[in-house]
Amino acid sequence: MHECRACHNEAERDRRSKVRELRDRRGMASVLTRLANERDNRRVELLCAAMCRDFGGTAGFVAAWSGYWQRAKLQCGPATVRCMMAFMRLVQYCDEHRPDPSMLTDDELRTCPRITS
Repeated sequence: MHECRACHNEAERDRRSKVRELRDRRGMASVLTRLANERDNRRVELLCAAMCRDFGGTAGFVAAWSGYWQRAKLQCGPATVRCMMAFMRLVQYCDEHRPDPSMLTDDELRTCPRITS
């Protein structure tokens, strides 16, 4: 061998890390494009659930999206637009599915977070 075992192991860890990062970046780009273009609310839910599962929960999904957004801002390319379109689609989904206060019970109103405008 041309290198010691410790050096070989470290090189392999670096290589696997880069492959994982590239896979995550490509996956995020694909999902954000689908999310931005999706018009069916049920599919929006499924896409977000799949991404949370793939990235290890909501925190992992947000961290991956944040990392993708930071790289996209530096490149000033189509990835930046993709992030913003997907974000706007999620905001639209949340706005459409906000509970109507007139339909909530008193108990639900007490536990519902306050929205200030």
